Amino acid sequence: MRIVTLAIAWVAASGLVWADSCQEVLEAVEAPQRLKTRGKPKRARWEKVDEVLADVSRQLESRECEFTFRQLFDVREKDQVLFPITNSVLRLSPDGVFEGLTIFMPEGDALGDFAGRFRYERSGGLQVGKSYSLTIFQYRGADGQLHSSGHDLLLDRFLVRWSEIEGRTAFKASDTEVSQ
Repeated sequence: MRIVTLAIAWVAASGLVWADSCQEVLEAVEAPQRLKTRGKPKRARWEKVDEVLADVSRQLESRECEFTFRQLFDVREKDQVLFPITNSVLRLSPDGVFEGLTIFMPEGDALGDFAGRFRYERSGGLQVGKSYSLTIFQYRGADGQLHSSGHDLLLDRFLVRWSEIEGRTAFKASDTEVSQ
């Protein structure tokens, strides 16, 4: 019994977690959460997407977990739904998750193919003494030119097909990523 207790203490001290602790996170946030849609074409509601990602981030503590979009969200009409690339989705998803995906407008028109994500620091304005990090992305339009998502809140201004993203990694956290 003492060996088991020491082993558990060592695992806790080392930052490692038992394999099922990531499952506990999913259970705590009641994932997969059903996503309702709005509009035509059908778009998953960005508010619920950001709420679930925020809940997962809070639940992780110092755990190292990786979840697919399918593990976090339940979408009923898979082939018909467009999924929003919100600021939270863009910030919390791992590099490369959007590579090769077509970006759509809320009306359903294709804008182009995802071309990369960029983080940068911004300061000034009302918060002169503080800086904060922003994440934007670029896509290559049909004209071959790179276009930026801009510096505004993304909400549901840019979308991807659920059927193309559901199996990709939505959230990958290590000790350093969770604390940021």
